[in-house]
Amino acid sequence: MYEIQELSDELLRLELEKNSYKPGPITDSTRYLYQKKLYNLKTNNYLQLDKSKNLESNFNTVINKRCVRYYSQELEYIINSNKSILTFEHHPDLIKYCDKLFGKIHNNISYNLPSYNKSKKIYFNYILLDPNKTTKIVTMKCLKQNISKDQLNLNVFKEFLGAIFYIGKGSQIRPYSHLIEALNTLKCTVNTSKETLEKEKTIYIKKIWEEGLGIISLHIFHNLPSNDALTREASMIDAIGKSNLTNQKRGTYYGEIQEWPQTKKCVLGSYLLYKAFQIYICEGETQMKPQDL
Repeated sequence: MYEIQELSDELLRLELEKNSYKPGPITDSTRYLYQKKLYNLKTNNYLQLDKSKNLESNFNTVINKRCVRYYSQELEYIINSNKSILTFEHHPDLIKYCDKLFGKIHNNISYNLPSYNKSKKIYFNYILLDPNKTTKIVTMKCLKQNISKDQLNLNVFKEFLGAIFYIGKGSQIRPYSHLIEALNTLKCTVNTSKETLEKEKTIYIKKIWEEGLGIISLHIFHNLPSNDALTREASMIDAIGKSNLTNQKRGTYYGEIQEWPQTKKCVLGSYLLYKAFQIYICEGETQMKPQDL
């Protein structure tokens, strides 16, 4: 502000015009007001520039997430096995154990939740998918690439993993709240915070919409207690790797599983991702565009 106070009337006018503001007569009575106006203009321009840099940084991060991915060691082993395929269909003991384990979680009474929520099985998990990646799945299924059914299944599973950009837990319309949040930033509503504008997830969603495509929301594992859904969410995030997602947090484990070693948690998450993949293959996809909200 001190430097602005030292400006002559002529330089003050030039600086205001340089910042896209046309002043009236600058006199002794209006000089202070125009000095204050110039100060506010320069401050806002600086904040906008800083905000633009943050958005550009987050945008570049989003682009990187659409390129090469590295998953947990456990999931990498499954999809990059030297054998024709190594899926959970060939490990019935693991499937049986995981299903039995989650049966126990339903009855776990050690949840750190209010009593009215302990037994409510109203939650589910959901996965947000990038349609730029799922188009390859349709192509691969149609062409079949002259390879075995198992190998085709594995290749399609790899593409499915590459399309995932968010994993969550919720009830009712929770998955669509992310899309509504992104839509509000397009409309530049008054209530849209700087934090919301700069979220990687919001930027990713808007980027997909700008390409004329829609977000795929896959709902999986229905009718779960809250902590069961949270545990599944955490294990899937750990398996695929938080760095490959736009999630801000890794997730939280509950019950017996929170005591497991990380390797075992990632095996469980890999199994759940494969189950989600099977659900996707059966149900197909529906894209959600701004006009659908």
